[in-house]
Amino acid sequence: IESNHHRLVVARRGGVGALVHTLLSSIHLEDQQLKEVTARALQQLALNYQSKVAIAKAGAIPPLLNLIANHSVNSENIQSAAALALMTLVHDNVKIEFEIGSVHGIYILTKFLRRAVTEAAKETSAGVLCRLASDPISRDRMAYRAIPGLVNVLKSAITDPPITAAATCLWKIALQDYFIPDIIKAGAVRPLCRAIDHCESSAQQAAAGVLKEMTSFPSAQNIIINFWHLDNILLLPTRDRSDEDSLDVIINERAGIFH
Repeated sequence: IESNHHRLVVARRGGVGALVHTLLSSIHLEDQQLKEVTARALQQLALNYQSKVAIAKAGAIPPLLNLIANHSVNSENIQSAAALALMTLVHDNVKIEFEIGSVHGIYILTKFLRRAVTEAAKETSAGVLCRLASDPISRDRMAYRAIPGLVNVLKSAITDPPITAAATCLWKIALQDYFIPDIIKAGAVRPLCRAIDHCESSAQQAAAGVLKEMTSFPSAQNIIINFWHLDNILLLPTRDRSDEDSLDVIINERAGIFH
């Protein structure tokens, strides 16, 4: 369903209801391909706002969450497709965000995040949580459960997209400083520094955003200083440092962020 026009045509001709019915019917079937194709079709339809609302009203969110919850061998493609559909549904829609960001929804999504093996699963699981983290209530509800999984993605992912998604989600969580000790304790600082050194722009900027939220915490400062061997500059007393020597400025420079 490649164009907005085609999405509207499918929606107006009853495609949303048919797809949701297929999704509900497929939950207990062994046809893995049917589940994946249906979830991907719903994700494509959800790119259109009216279709997005119709998908939610038709009751697609619980079965999409069920697809993610039903972990089995070779199920990650289905789970990733369902998570991508949820990520598209939640964008710019507070009511849908509230439904997906329920305690039950967050439990399923954070569990999927912790189990994610493929790069696609890591990206989509972190991505849907990142969308939810834009809402303060959803962010506070999921932060403690999500932080270990997000840090694991930073450590284990080998491509930029999942690292960007995980770092962006952690950045949104870190805007509330009472979550920062948990992010540090989970081991986020070193993989964030590595992301700045080895990833491309989007991941670098997200990683820099998290690190700059952490620089008022001595434990994070020490890890950053040791990682980048900044002892000569940053072990000076604060009064002896120039503005150019501040940790935030150094993080920006390493990430290629110039103001």
